Amino acid sequence: MALSEQERRELRRRVEKELKAEKLRVRAVFFVVSFIMYVVFMLMSWGIFLSNGGAAPIPGVEDSPLVGSMIMLSVAGFMGLLFQFIALMMETKAGEREMRERLASQVLNSAMLRLGYEDEDLLEETPREKAKRIMRLTDDGELEAVAAPDLIEEDAPPARRQRG
Repeated sequence: MALSEQERRELRRRVEKELKAEKLRVRAVFFVVSFIMYVVFMLMSWGIFLSNGGAAPIPGVEDSPLVGSMIMLSVAGFMGLLFQFIALMMETKAGEREMRERLASQVLNSAMLRLGYEDEDLLEETPREKAKRIMRLTDDGELEAVAAPDLIEEDAPPARRQRG
């Protein structure tokens, strides 16, 4: 049974789509199981802690360090769950779309900067020559160069507004 190139591509696309969906399901199951285990262990830990006197004063010590350690343990477990949740959200269509938009924007910005700085004429301009360039704002909000060398007088000082 020989498959055509188009059938192979379609089969590969379907396999990739199913693989992505399966990864998302497994990650969601891991998150739910981790959440349940976190809740169970926190209830057990706090129950044991409080049933043994909790933060009962230790002779000679004003504050018990045990409360702080239990809070740190709770926060550490919660942070693990938070990171798993963020990773799970990045696997969704909305998360992937957001990442694609951000990365496309970064690539576009770096390409625009690279293209702007590769123009050798602009790199060789002196500050005085740069000051003589005339730019204007277009209707769509972009700057464009105005080619009007006759408007620029070489030795004329800039015009000053008079206050009246």
